[in-house]
Amino acid sequence: MENKNTYEFVATPESSNIKAFSYIEYYSLLVVEFKSDHVYSYANVPISVFIDMKKAESKGKYFNEKIKGKYTHSQIN
Repeated sequence: MENKNTYEFVATPESSNIKAFSYIEYYSLLVVEFKSDHVYSYANVPISVFIDMKKAESKGKYFNEKIKGKYTHSQIN
């Protein structure tokens, strides 16, 4: 049986704002760690958004256009 609590961690050293992001498929949860060391979770994010963010040339631009303000979020730390 596949463990759906696992997630893929994507480091983004090229981004000026986002340090890394990951996705927890079982919960449709996108987790974003910013260079400020603040971590936020975004609820009900389709996996296609995560996949598109991985492909985006600019992770910060993609985040600002497609995620910020569009999904319920909570600060984790």
